[in-house]
Amino acid sequence: MKKWKQRVKEEANLLNPAFLNVLFISAIKGYQEKNGEGLPYLYLFLIPPIVLHKSTRELLPRTIRTSLFTWLYENQKVKVSFFKRVASLKPFIQEAILFGVRANAIEIKENGMIISQTPSNAINKIFRTETEETKKCINEAKFLGKWFAGAGDVKTVLSLWGIRP
Repeated sequence: MKKWKQRVKEEANLLNPAFLNVLFISAIKGYQEKNGEGLPYLYLFLIPPIVLHKSTRELLPRTIRTSLFTWLYENQKVKVSFFKRVASLKPFIQEAILFGVRANAIEIKENGMIISQTPSNAINKIFRTETEETKKCINEAKFLGKWFAGAGDVKTVLSLWGIRP
């Protein structure tokens, strides 16, 4: 990882650990609303490549009743270069996970689930100060958390996206 002063401004803003943790926490909250458990650790590596990629984000369904399998079948173009996006974002996501754990924003449980004790009003406060684009990313992260909660087990979800655990 480059030092912060050496990073391109857009990269530093979009992929900063604090913002990625806001996305993580939103996804965790969505997942917990749907099934009451923490978010599986590996999903942290899917959230940013989906919500930060505008073309993919804009194609996401409006309801979690849409099957992930069916949606991916009907929108196969979202999987084009998805693995490359995941791989290129991996160091930033790992950095954000470490930041989130150290800042007590997220916690990794022994069973590999990620939980957050961050109150929803903290996310709402951040939400009020952000741009429309940022708000869309935060909303879609929460949507993904809910959607993934009903999409099957982790291996199934990852394989549908073309990722091997």
